[in-house]
Amino acid sequence: MRYSKIIFFAVLVIATACAKDKEADYVAAQEKTIDTFWASIDGDEYEKTINDDIYRIVRVKGDETQSISPGDMISFYYTGAVLTSSGITNANIFDTNIAAVATTIGLTTTTELKIREDIAGAGHFIDGLEKGLLQMHKGETAWIVFTSRHGYGDKAINIIPAYSPIIFEVYMVDVKKQ
Repeated sequence: MRYSKIIFFAVLVIATACAKDKEADYVAAQEKTIDTFWASIDGDEYEKTINDDIYRIVRVKGDETQSISPGDMISFYYTGAVLTSSGITNANIFDTNIAAVATTIGLTTTTELKIREDIAGAGHFIDGLEKGLLQMHKGETAWIVFTSRHGYGDKAINIIPAYSPIIFEVYMVDVKKQ
């Protein structure tokens, strides 16, 4: 009986170590995909920032006097995709609230597609998008990119494989201070 407990704990320790090594491999692969995408963006053309492992590429500058704080009511359009080294393509989009994009990719929905209105910083989005939205300004269009650590983690959801880096293209229409 004593040896069976020792064997059980030894197997548990080995299994845990192997799982952590596998996760580290996935994270390294995601970081490589993000680095490739990041390097493909012309540094002079777009403002690029990294904050808390959230990569933000500003495609169109907004009103920098209209930043977003937790609790503000925000209105925005978005497209979410599994990141590839090419960025967003029709093949890797998993969600959008833009009717033309939804039609192009054949996304069917039972709800009307319209501008998303929500409270910033209230935990209504996956972590990476939540943190990325808080870095934006009214009128800004940006790509928000992050690893599965800030996304869906080790869970495969619909067309999103486990351990996938994610990219959102967001157009921040309005910010109402609360």
